[in-house]
Amino acid sequence: MKRCKKCSLTNRDFYKEEVQVPTAANKMEELMLSGLYPSKQHNQAKREAIKRELKDRLYDSEEKRFVYQKLNGVAKFVAKKIYQVDTYSLNEYLDDKGLLLPIIKINNTMLKEEPEVAKLLAPYEEAPTYYARPSFNKKGKELNSSRIFPVQSWSDEELIKEYLLLGNQHKNLEAEYKRAMEEMGQCGVLQEKKKLTYEYGSISYIPHATRYRIADIYADLGEDFLYIYGEPHHQSLEEFLLKGTISQSEIDQFRTLKDIRVEFTIMSLDSEERQHMMFKERTLQMSMNRSSVSY
Repeated sequence: MKRCKKCSLTNRDFYKEEVQVPTAANKMEELMLSGLYPSKQHNQAKREAIKRELKDRLYDSEEKRFVYQKLNGVAKFVAKKIYQVDTYSLNEYLDDKGLLLPIIKINNTMLKEEPEVAKLLAPYEEAPTYYARPSFNKKGKELNSSRIFPVQSWSDEELIKEYLLLGNQHKNLEAEYKRAMEEMGQCGVLQEKKKLTYEYGSISYIPHATRYRIADIYADLGEDFLYIYGEPHHQSLEEFLLKGTISQSEIDQFRTLKDIRVEFTIMSLDSEERQHMMFKERTLQMSMNRSSVSY
């Protein structure tokens, strides 16, 4: 076996050296140095600045929807209704219809305010799942800090054009960032140590909101416990609405209108049309399935 004169290692020794696998911290540092994460932050800040500027300009207009046909864009003020829900009564109603268990989830916000109840539910916790989340030190925050965008001097058309362009970039940046974070979440070193530091901050392994075995809670603690500490899971409720198992009017009887907020939004005309089509299809599907169930 020949020995390397420079490093005093045999060929066999050389190949025995371990290959260093990049950790989540290394990958997060690459994300910062490549400019992907700072670009994502700058993109968001610029879109917010444009949206704020255009909203201020159009706020006092009698019109609520402004179309920029040549740019395939629209800016509009949309009324959003804010409801207060009688969750206890809604949960009781869902139980009467046999829908409580497949729809309900524990309200974790309530548990934060009632530690004794959280302790009571500890034996019913499902196995936790985790995700990777970055945080930044002073150096990282400086790299991510927003630039000044002189949008006040731009025309309405320039604002719309730039906003739509940034929106397309945002989708690509978010998709790439999501892939990177999912990859970091698979890092064995991060999973073991729960937190890794690097030049611009740290990356942590954070548990998702706690989920519970609802059927066991129902069996052991009773339905009234779920009426108090449970809340409908939006996606699960939506599935039963689409199936026609329950109607929107049945849900609405437990909602009281508390406020109407005006939100400002900018989007492409194509996106607006897709939203309208999705709403029509959802309404039609609910109606058809509801008629089928009733029949």
